[in-house]
Amino acid sequence: MKIDERFFLERKEINKGRQAVVYFWEGFAYKVFPETYPHEAIWREMQIQQEIARASLPIPKYYATDHPNIIAMEYIDGIPLSERMLNQGYASGLQDLLDLQRMVHRVDFLDLPYIDDWLRVELEGSDFPESIKIQALTFVELLGRANNLCHLDFHPLNILWSGSSYKIVDWVNARLGKPVYDLARTYVIFHEVAAPLADQYLSFLQESGENIDDFNKAVYVMALWRAKEMGKETFSPPNHSS
Repeated sequence: MKIDERFFLERKEINKGRQAVVYFWEGFAYKVFPETYPHEAIWREMQIQQEIARASLPIPKYYATDHPNIIAMEYIDGIPLSERMLNQGYASGLQDLLDLQRMVHRVDFLDLPYIDDWLRVELEGSDFPESIKIQALTFVELLGRANNLCHLDFHPLNILWSGSSYKIVDWVNARLGKPVYDLARTYVIFHEVAAPLADQYLSFLQESGENIDDFNKAVYVMALWRAKEMGKETFSPPNHSS
């Protein structure tokens, strides 16, 4: 898709994240990265999205543009699940989230990197005390490997409701691995921003028969990765009753 001067004059900002700003222009959404953002990372995001598209999941389509720092996307005229839950009083939002997450986990045939390989690099390169890193890496070995698709940033802001259906967005972290990593990542994010939702989410997992011992291991690992991601100098895994 062609980016011309009109794009920069007429675009309207609709979302802003840590890595990019999303604009609306002529019927499409455009994800605009800073000029200093690595082009290979943008290309990798495109490749991940194209691979996930093979699974026929409810995701927006991506389109290449002639600008190296801009990705075009299908525009979803909707609201985040978080808004539906908080501002519209929708009581089944957390169950919808978990149902969608389980649907993602049923996909097991894509060509993507593995979570455990990625975590080893992330954890070994962190500045946390050696004892904490060794504990996390031990849990990674114990949890093992699987081919299930994991989103790894699955929360209500990344689920859009169009009035009749959902779309799942922001797949940049997607990897293959044990679904428990994805569940743990969601729990850690909830625990950070909305503790009551974390407790409710954990109850849903327990009711569905999730292995809580494995879940606790994954929570430790994902909480450490989250702390590194957020630039925190200390680490304290979330506590909950099992």
